[in-house]
Amino acid sequence: VGYVPADNPQLVCAVVIDEPQKYHYGGEVAAPIFHKIMQRIVDSVDEEPEPPAAQFGTQLNSGLVSVPDVRFVSYSKAKAILVEAGLKIAAYTHGNFVVQQVPVPDHLVKSGSIISVRLEKQMALQESDDAKFPDVRGLSIRQAVKTLAEYGYEVRVEGSGFVIRQSILNSKKKICKIVCKPRVNTG
Repeated sequence: VGYVPADNPQLVCAVVIDEPQKYHYGGEVAAPIFHKIMQRIVDSVDEEPEPPAAQFGTQLNSGLVSVPDVRFVSYSKAKAILVEAGLKIAAYTHGNFVVQQVPVPDHLVKSGSIISVRLEKQMALQESDDAKFPDVRGLSIRQAVKTLAEYGYEVRVEGSGFVIRQSILNSKKKICKIVCKPRVNTG
């Protein structure tokens, strides 16, 4: 279930996937569908007809915006970044920090498009020997390794599933360890 816009909900949408084949988490299965549905609704409600591009001598791709990367920042900062870029934000979970976004960074979208974000309650950056170390607890191994690699860390993995604990093994060489466990499905 998600709503748009996040700061003043006007529309709500529930996406239910019965027996997903490849992925099983809302952020991977339902979020892209939610984004497409809400984007179509918003576009149909407040879209004004555009004059032909040739009439004004503009390029055909004018009005397109490159989606900024708002992952791993606070919701308020993400919103400010997206608004400045001429985009809207829609959160489909509760929390304070952005951990995932659709469309992905650098994707070209129309100005005014909605960027869907998944929020987590805690995603603070910890300081360690002047190096920023992102909190990846709760993320899948793939997401955690990708995030830590973006910060220049070599990652040692123990277990499988989702990150439950993390530590820096060597701050000078930027080596860290993540401990993972599978999520137990209680449903």
